[in-house]
Amino acid sequence: MPIKPIPIVPTTVHELHVGLLLTFGLFGAAVYGFGQIEQNFFPPATRPQFMVDTFLPAGSHIRESEGFADAVGRYIQAQSDLTHVTSFIDGGGLRFLLVYSPERENRAYIQFGFMALLGVIGLAGEQIKNAVVLVDEVNTKLGENKSPYEALVDASVSRLRPVLLVAVTTVLGMIPLLRDAFFSAMAATMMFGLAFACVLTMIVVPILYAIFFRIDEPANAPSGA
Repeated sequence: MPIKPIPIVPTTVHELHVGLLLTFGLFGAAVYGFGQIEQNFFPPATRPQFMVDTFLPAGSHIRESEGFADAVGRYIQAQSDLTHVTSFIDGGGLRFLLVYSPERENRAYIQFGFMALLGVIGLAGEQIKNAVVLVDEVNTKLGENKSPYEALVDASVSRLRPVLLVAVTTVLGMIPLLRDAFFSAMAATMMFGLAFACVLTMIVVPILYAIFFRIDEPANAPSGA
């Protein structure tokens, strides 16, 4: 007896609207919850921040650089309206800044001082690719003289395994980077973002497609098919 595929796409207009409202509701809750998290990776864009690069004479001992940084740091901390001072000796900061490049090892170098953003950009590209492939698969099914409803359901089922495999392999491959000081933010962003993107690709995209093209379950469609 052939096994009937479980439909991924809701079968009535009412269920489509409910699924869409639920998606936007979860998105709103996520945005609200994210706003309750204390900001600790990217500082506010309006925060006044100054970067000072200092080079002591070539051949200076690293202890001299450390002493100079300590003296300048104490002087800066004594100023009013100052909240944080950070200095890096022998090299630049642990992660890139948008307007700075990494500094090679230099014992006479002192820096008083976007990998998550890179992860978001890569994640957006992956999500767009999945959505395009799914819509293209629907068009392919339509070219096989299937009804719009059957084409949408069959395309969603056929793309489920590839999307899940890409997500699972990527998440597993990113796990070792979580311990890396430089790539951890990018890895966490892509891991959790790609996992949630599977929901968007396999549920939200078909729902939006069905709503925009007014696709409903045929009246003669068997229940559960």
